[in-house]
Amino acid sequence: MQPLEKAVILSGKTNRNVLFLAPGSGHGLLAPHSKQWIIKPENMNKKFIFIFLGACLSLSLPAQSQTTDEILDNFFKKYEEGKPVEALDGLYALNPEEWLNRIKDNIENLKTQFSDLERLVGAYHGKEKLIEESLGQNYKIIIYLAKFDRQPVRFTFQFYRPEEDWRLYGFSYDFDLDDDFEENVKLKLMNKN
Repeated sequence: MQPLEKAVILSGKTNRNVLFLAPGSGHGLLAPHSKQWIIKPENMNKKFIFIFLGACLSLSLPAQSQTTDEILDNFFKKYEEGKPVEALDGLYALNPEEWLNRIKDNIENLKTQFSDLERLVGAYHGKEKLIEESLGQNYKIIIYLAKFDRQPVRFTFQFYRPEEDWRLYGFSYDFDLDDDFEENVKLKLMNKN
C-alpha cells in the first residue's frame, strides 16, 4: 500500500471534506468511517471538478439567519475569551457597511471605552439575562446583568429585523442599574398604598 499525500482541503459550514491523493492507483474512494475522499491521480481532475462545483454551490446557498440568542452567545463567548473589541465587531457586522461608515467614530470610541471596562470594574464573572421584550416580531430589547468584581454593569442590546436577518439597532452599557432598581422599588411601594 502506498502512502497518501494530502492534495486539497475544502471546508464547508457543516462538513469538512479532506481530499487525498493515492499515487499510482485506480479509482477515487470515500472512506466511510473517516468521511475522507481518497482520490487517485487518474480521477483527480474529474473528482476535483465535481467537488469544486459542489463547494461553490454550497457557498452560494443563503446562510440561515441567526437568532438573537445565537448572536448574543457569540458576543459573550468573545467577551469571555478576553476579546471585547471582537465581541463588538461581531455585533456591528450584522449591519450594512454603508450605515456603519456614518457612525464609524462613535463605534471606535465605544470600542475604546468598552475594552477598558474591566480596568474600571474588575474581573468579569459571568452574565444573567434580566429581560427580553419584543415589540412585534421584528424589534427586541434584551438586557443582561454583567457581573464584575466591583459592581454589576447593565448591557442593553436592541435588535431590529427589516427583512430576514437581525441587525444591531443599539448597544449600550451603563452603571445605573442600582438607581433604576431603587426607583422601580419605590414605584411598587407607592402602588401598594
